[in-house]
Amino acid sequence: MSKIYNAGNGTSYNFAANNKQVKAADILDKYKQHTARWVQELQSFPEDAFAKSAPGEWSVAQVADHIHHTTFKCVENAMLCCDGKGERGRSGFGAAVFSFMGSFPPVRLRIKNIPPNTGHIYTPAAVSKETAIANLLAAQAQVEAAITQVVAADKNMRIAHWVGGWFNALQWYHSAEMHIKHHFRQLARIKKVLHV
Repeated sequence: MSKIYNAGNGTSYNFAANNKQVKAADILDKYKQHTARWVQELQSFPEDAFAKSAPGEWSVAQVADHIHHTTFKCVENAMLCCDGKGERGRSGFGAAVFSFMGSFPPVRLRIKNIPPNTGHIYTPAAVSKETAIANLLAAQAQVEAAITQVVAADKNMRIAHWVGGWFNALQWYHSAEMHIKHHFRQLARIKKVLHV
């Protein structure tokens, strides 16, 4: 028996009632679906509006750049966990809640204290449409390439997430998928403001 949670804007999830464990293959499938949707959205977005930002918002070009860099960082941290370069004995409660929910909270998240070596993630470039699409496909390739190691990773090896506690490899992997999906909300806001 399954339960379907549909909050719109890419936040639907189908959880098996008797199996709450998130599987890497399911995460990868969803990531690929989200990437395909993003590529379609970017391809159809008007050229004259692609790099245009509304007050208090990034442009679509910047959102795509942010997604690309964040995915690479999530996969990098997942691989560090796979390589035993995290810490043991840390709580993964926050990450477990997000994984169980299948998404980040439906609110705008703002990072007040940007962690070292992540500035490029939070000050994204207004890349071209071609670059944005190529970068999203490259990020998907990184997610695909990591799956075997993520599945085999020690679940107690964790690396701190700058927002939600200590994540293990699978949780970092899932974070990449939840993140790309989370930005569909932002895309909807941008399209509404720009009348696209």
